[in-house]
Amino acid sequence: RRISGGRIYEGFLKSPLATVSPGLLPQEAEVARFELVLPEVAASRSTPVYIQLAGTGDHHYWRRRVLTALPLLHEEEIGSLLIENPYCILIVYSCSECCL
Repeated sequence: RRISGGRIYEGFLKSPLATVSPGLLPQEAEVARFELVLPEVAASRSTPVYIQLAGTGDHHYWRRRVLTALPLLHEEEIGSLLIENPYCILIVYSCSECCL
């Protein structure tokens, strides 16, 4: 989707561990979801990208996008790859007693 000065792409990737050792990870943790925030004029090989892993208790992209990715995009034209913690997805969507 388009944003001021750039674009946000959403996607997912399968964990290499799920391929190497099938059945080791819970099914919900085999796929990692991500957002890729890039400047509007990003050249495929010359745009720096800051990789942001999810911290403890960080269940979604909002905080990292607003506090880090968008300022980097607007001030320095640096892209960001925000990776969602697959284990958090397992807890949030599988546990019937979780409340957020």
